Amino acid sequence: MTEERSYVRDSSTRSGSVQRRPFRINLLFKLIGKKKHRQRKSQAISPSPLTMTANRTSPLTTHVLDTSLGRPAAEVPIKLYRTGERLGEEWSQVSSGQTNSDGRCNNLLNTLEAGVYKITFDTATYFNKNGIRQYFYPYVDIVFEVQDPNQHYHVPLLLNPFGYSTYRGS
Repeated sequence: MTEERSYVRDSSTRSGSVQRRPFRINLLFKLIGKKKHRQRKSQAISPSPLTMTANRTSPLTTHVLDTSLGRPAAEVPIKLYRTGERLGEEWSQVSSGQTNSDGRCNNLLNTLEAGVYKITFDTATYFNKNGIRQYFYPYVDIVFEVQDPNQHYHVPLLLNPFGYSTYRGS
């Protein structure tokens, strides 16, 4: 196959004027270029330092993003609770912390046990520090169950003054 391009300088004319003349590109060169491109793509990508830090410091991490401002939510106070073995038992506080400048809290626990946990995000404090006076949720509770304490659990929170969303992250 060939590809045609126009406006190639024709050196056979005295004036060196520009004339329309097909310029042929060999398909083989295109294939070689694609092969080299594929080889570059297949190289292993090492994890980011933030991911490695998050996984080394705590088996439970969180990340808060302020979707109304389009940036991480820094300095959000966080409390972590765990409930007893039986349904209806009281919550006991296990840990507390605060999100860093990247909206992450990577140091909630050293070890994780199976059970039901609750993370409470003090969103009123965050909103007030950032001059946001109207908001609907003064705090957000996320309750989740840890079945395999050998896994890493990441609980992100997407936040704005009138809504929030969460999911199990990686």
